[in-house]
Amino acid sequence: MKLCVVGYYGYGNFGDELILRGLEDELRDIEGCKASFLVHDPGQYAQRLSSCVDYVERSSPAAVCRALLSSDGIMLGGGGLIQDATSCRSALYYLGMPLLGRLAHKKTIAYAQGVGPLRHRPLRMLTSMAFRHMVLVDVRDDASRTLLTACGVDRARIHVSSDVALAYLCRVAQSAVSLDSAVDSPIVVALNERFGWSATAMAGALDEASRAMERPLALVVLFPAADLEYTKQVHHLLQQPSQIEAAPGPEELVQLCRRAVCCVAGRYHMAVTALAAGTPTVALSYDPKMDSLAQNFGCVAVQPGSDPHDLATLVVKHAPSTVDPAAVRAAAGERRAGRIAMLRQAFA
Repeated sequence: MKLCVVGYYGYGNFGDELILRGLEDELRDIEGCKASFLVHDPGQYAQRLSSCVDYVERSSPAAVCRALLSSDGIMLGGGGLIQDATSCRSALYYLGMPLLGRLAHKKTIAYAQGVGPLRHRPLRMLTSMAFRHMVLVDVRDDASRTLLTACGVDRARIHVSSDVALAYLCRVAQSAVSLDSAVDSPIVVALNERFGWSATAMAGALDEASRAMERPLALVVLFPAADLEYTKQVHHLLQQPSQIEAAPGPEELVQLCRRAVCCVAGRYHMAVTALAAGTPTVALSYDPKMDSLAQNFGCVAVQPGSDPHDLATLVVKHAPSTVDPAAVRAAAGERRAGRIAMLRQAFA
């Protein structure tokens, strides 16, 4: 089996790089599977090359055509690729790849895929065209299945698993060395301006939580290109002890979460990491995927229109509660195994 895998890889987004690692990890479990990942700047992955994986420059039409034509199937490789919240252009690109694959008589697959929001009718029609003929439609949450069904895809053909990064991070957390909770265990925070609060409002809520819990704040920047400036603005306004943690690696972030008393997650994969580490989590619901994650894995979701005081209250109230990491890992592992089994079957 040779796959051409499409995703938002190579642009410095922590979550998408985690998905890439998780996909590599899962595909290694399939004997004889090889994959070409379409990425930005393949040279950055030079140290990770193995016999079953190669990286192709996604902006090179010739290289992409070679990867597509030499493959047995085109895979949409997880993450929230099919959405028009940021722009329609990216959705058109990711929908175009499986449609192009069909023209080349390749099998097409969606794997742990996030779908939505889709507010433009033409994109919904293209989504229906792309997904109706896939040999495997696997999505990461119920909201994605509901939207695909509304677009005209047969609900019975849509399997719901979970985000690839969750299974990968659960494996990382399980093998990590346990750390004792220290007196200065921080409140870990990942900020995202898309949540809609001003830097002043966010700083006020975090200060209130930090004072009440007598814990410092660790401001984690997972996607510097999008979040660093806003995080610096909030950091400058904070009165309580705080520091910025820029672009940590997965293992480092898991350890930070395991040491933390609580996590305030304004990025989806911050929440995923905290859940994998067993850390009580309050999610800032800048996107419907945050609500789906909260419903499926037991964290609290705060809506953009909430009062900043409510966020502080939830952090203080929710922090003493416990997330059962064994239950999260069991669920993620079961869904991982189910995805892999279906992928094997699709190419049997």
